[in-house]
Amino acid sequence: METNLKLLTVAALVYFSFASITSAATIKGKVLFEGTAPKAKIIQMDQDKACLEFYKGQDPPRFKSLVVNENSTLQSVFVYIGKGVKGKFKSKNIVTLDQKGCAYTPRVFGMLAGETLIVNNGDKTKHNFHLLGKNKYNRSANPGKSIKRKIKKAGSLKIKKKKGKLKSKVMSKIKCDVHPWMVAYVGVMKHPFFSVTGEDGSFEISDLPEGKYTLIAWHEKLGTQTQEFSVGKNDVKSIGFTYSK
Repeated sequence: METNLKLLTVAALVYFSFASITSAATIKGKVLFEGTAPKAKIIQMDQDKACLEFYKGQDPPRFKSLVVNENSTLQSVFVYIGKGVKGKFKSKNIVTLDQKGCAYTPRVFGMLAGETLIVNNGDKTKHNFHLLGKNKYNRSANPGKSIKRKIKKAGSLKIKKKKGKLKSKVMSKIKCDVHPWMVAYVGVMKHPFFSVTGEDGSFEISDLPEGKYTLIAWHEKLGTQTQEFSVGKNDVKSIGFTYSK
């Protein structure tokens, strides 16, 4: 009898776990770029021999503030749910940011408030990790060493209008005071419903409960766009954004 009760309990837990997963919605899409993308300028790294040495025998590095893929989509667009999410979320995950080739990788990323950020210096030169915004932090990063920092405060999920343009208050800038061309951006979130477009310009946000939401897309040069949408249980919805120069 006791064994049967245990089996029934396990079966019930599996069922409810499966039900909670299959009843969640997914949104996916791409961020398009209309027009001809401007050619990125070459980064002048003459001030640091270690940076120059890293790219020896390679094409010179260029600024990556606006990267358009071969399929006319955009890289490094941060897409997140700005309105409609209920509940509180916690995570003890570790997020990694690399300093390699005198550049930050990834350039744009997201994390949940309360998670730990590790910044690795894979270069043969000294860097400076300078985080702006609510989680202000400034520390030198020696060659081969790492910085570990818990990021506690989330940005505001709301957007504000400034000079006729929508502006996200989620994103925080990261810079290196030693090498001024080194820039990255982090979206510190209250929930895990966010994504960043990559080499195919796509994004996907899963496990959304049914409801009405505001989806926000942010690009460091092209600004912010929003869309309203609703999803039901098990929905898979396609949503796209289009930017132009």
